[in-house]
Amino acid sequence: MTPSTSLLPNAPLASTNNDLRWIAQSLRKHLVLATAVTLTVWGAVAAYTFTRTPVYESETLILTANQTAVSVVQALDSAANPDVETEIQILKSPSLLAKAIQNFPARYRDISTSQLVGNLTIIPVKDAGVLKVTYQDTDPQRAQAVLTALGNTYVAYSLDSKRSQATKALQFIGAQLPVAKQRLDQSANGIREFRKRYNLLDPDSYAASTAAGLLTLNQRIQDLHIILKQGQRQYTELQRQIGTDSDTARANTILSQDQNYQKLISQYREAATLYATERLRFKDASPNLQVLKARQDEYLYLLQEHSRNILGKRAIVLPPIPSLNPSLPSTALNLPATVTPSVPNIPEYQPLQQTLTTDMLSAKTNLEGQTAQLKALQQAAQEQTQRFAQIPALQQQYTELQRQFTVNSASLNSLLTKFQELRIAEAQETSAWRVLEPPYRPDLPIFPKIPQNLLYGLLMGLLLGGGAALLRARLDNRVQNAQEAKELTNLPVLGVLPKFDQVVRILGESSTLAQRQNRSVFKAALYSLALNLQQIEGAKSFLVTSSLPGEGKSTITYNLGLILAELGQRVLVVDTDMSRPSLHVFAQTPNHVGLSTLFLHDQHWQNLVQKGETANLTLLTSGPMPADPVVLLTSEKMTQLLTQWQHHYDYILLDAPPIVGLPEVQGLASKVDRVLLVLAIERSVRSLIANALEVIRSSRGKLAGVVLNMLGKEDKFYYYHYHEASRYNTEPQPAEEIVPKLN
Repeated sequence: MTPSTSLLPNAPLASTNNDLRWIAQSLRKHLVLATAVTLTVWGAVAAYTFTRTPVYESETLILTANQTAVSVVQALDSAANPDVETEIQILKSPSLLAKAIQNFPARYRDISTSQLVGNLTIIPVKDAGVLKVTYQDTDPQRAQAVLTALGNTYVAYSLDSKRSQATKALQFIGAQLPVAKQRLDQSANGIREFRKRYNLLDPDSYAASTAAGLLTLNQRIQDLHIILKQGQRQYTELQRQIGTDSDTARANTILSQDQNYQKLISQYREAATLYATERLRFKDASPNLQVLKARQDEYLYLLQEHSRNILGKRAIVLPPIPSLNPSLPSTALNLPATVTPSVPNIPEYQPLQQTLTTDMLSAKTNLEGQTAQLKALQQAAQEQTQRFAQIPALQQQYTELQRQFTVNSASLNSLLTKFQELRIAEAQETSAWRVLEPPYRPDLPIFPKIPQNLLYGLLMGLLLGGGAALLRARLDNRVQNAQEAKELTNLPVLGVLPKFDQVVRILGESSTLAQRQNRSVFKAALYSLALNLQQIEGAKSFLVTSSLPGEGKSTITYNLGLILAELGQRVLVVDTDMSRPSLHVFAQTPNHVGLSTLFLHDQHWQNLVQKGETANLTLLTSGPMPADPVVLLTSEKMTQLLTQWQHHYDYILLDAPPIVGLPEVQGLASKVDRVLLVLAIERSVRSLIANALEVIRSSRGKLAGVVLNMLGKEDKFYYYHYHEASRYNTEPQPAEEIVPKLN
């Protein structure tokens, strides 16, 4: 039986937790690399910071919105009042800066125009009418002096450029007035042409009247729908009371008013009554009874013929007329003796039915008239809807004409108002710019910013160091943790063994406390693995292998045999790794004879096995290295040996080489009951694990699960299995201590 999922670790709570755990493990594993990168980056930033020449920046504010009368035309005359960006370009022009250099102190006049432009910045303060002028220099005193001279130059430039502004604005507005008046006249003419063309004074009022008419039509259509539904219900109810449709009811009314038809009905009923009475006295085969039956059928036939003569295609269809005897007249048909004829439903309307029929025909006529009226109203509503659909376009056109008229009227009024204001302000002197805030002498440099650079360098170093550690971990093709191994194999985890800083060996009473604790934890984990193997029903022989050497499979195989023997199981441990045997090293026994001897010499296997450290443990070493281990391990004799061993032992553990690339292991995988795949954390390679699983499956081997080895204490799989297995720990037992040794 395959181990239940209750013996396995719980699934991770979320993929985010897995990612965070992987990041933490990667940073811990590559802490030296992350620290080195962090310190290198931070040191480089610090060296760059302390080797830079400090740069100082001074600042001044110039008020540009200090104008009274002239400000009303600034938005109208672009020639008289350039925009802010254009003004800034003028202030930074070489000709204006050359004038400013002449105002510099004598010791600073060696500054070139290009140098001045490169260090000068002019930006407008949003919605404040203020220009912020900044200058950067390695000498803080020179930065202040340059800005002082520039401020004076800009104020003088403003005074010169704005003296004739009012006159220029008047000329501009005078040229714009005729154009604005012409646009206003065109807008008014457009509104008049619209009203004349569509015969509309106002599209909005026309839309309201059209909507009201459409609403009235829709209401009448809705009312007529209600009347039609009421008439239809009345017609249906009359039709239900009569029991037929209008055409059939009309035909039945006509027949009910025909005397000959009514006389035939009376004769038919008398014949039917006499036939029913005589049938109680005679048998069906009686000649008298057959004559009466034929008479009844004859009357029924006459009723049908009379109906056809009166109604034509709308005649009432009665049941077929059978007969009792072929010797009777040809108007009668044969009727089986076991069939009892029934009286057909011959239409016969009473005065009440005739009245109902008349009402039903009247209701039908009303329905047809109301339907025609409904179609006419719907046609009118459709035409009204089409006219209403044209109204939005007319409204949009009329609104656009009104908007143009309003805009042109406002523009003309604004120009007239400003023209009058400028005539008053023409004689006034325009006010100049002024320095709102004089430049200051900076004390601290703006470059380099030592605290900020050091902080940013540290953050960048931490980021790059962490990135380097994560990249190193991502490029590492080895399995990093137990969760990754479980997801990669998609197999049950039968056992989890921890990783220790030093190898635990049998040290007797002189062992240290730390070594005794390591043996205790290791033994508890092996107990958990052994108990999981006992849950697999029908499996006695296990092949223990790995994807590459050094994953601890030999250590696990030998110590697992000791644990199973402690649990009272008869265990045989066989070393099938003939190129690198290790079982004799664990057992401290010679390897002169062993498994290879069974194939090369005619000896019985019981003569070559050795007793282990406990009573129930038996060992079979690999023996001398044969010329071709593949032929021996894949032979029929190996199959026979496994069969014999299963009769003598409860469990057979085969310590095999890594399965990837070795055909002898692939042949053994199909001969045993189950295969255990050992994966060492931070040692097993993902690609080799996939190859190992593929080889086992292609060899028809049955995988029991995986055994995770060398787990760190931070891995949650370790803690889970450790606490689960600790219940079976019987430490200290020096005589049964386990020898872990990494293979």
